Amino acid sequence: MSTSTGGSSKPTDSSRGEGLNEAYRRRLAVFTALVAIVAAFGVWMALTSVDRGTGGMELVTISSGVKPEAGDVTLKAALLPENSNGLGRRLMANPRVKALAGDHELFLSETPDGRKTLCVGLFESADDPELEKLMQRFRELELNGRNVFPKAHPRRVSPHGGDSRYR
Repeated sequence: MSTSTGGSSKPTDSSRGEGLNEAYRRRLAVFTALVAIVAAFGVWMALTSVDRGTGGMELVTISSGVKPEAGDVTLKAALLPENSNGLGRRLMANPRVKALAGDHELFLSETPDGRKTLCVGLFESADDPELEKLMQRFRELELNGRNVFPKAHPRRVSPHGGDSRYR
């Protein structure tokens, strides 16, 4: 079939290629938008799951006799290495660590991924001045020129726990 200009009304190969490019661009734009939405959601989840100064996820007590209330905060003095073979109990019995803790109870807790931590005291808030002083004392402890608890920081602690596996 010919047109008045003598050309064909069939689409040419170049116009078909342009249509494919346009479809590709639309799909790319939709895919990019979806990736951006998922990334924004991930950032939002990370930001809203962290309490100020408490590090986010709760610790669960595994030492007997420790009874935290909902919303309590503790000083997470150290994340213990895996297979530490009683290191937490030895630290809790250490006279220097006991002296640092003062009147605050030393206890073990567990992170959501199963790692053990050495914790000190229970506080109502991460802003408690006594918690700040305790954290500073633990961060300043040095043995043989090395800080023992340089990353001590406040963490929420769950009222659930006391698992008999760790007593």
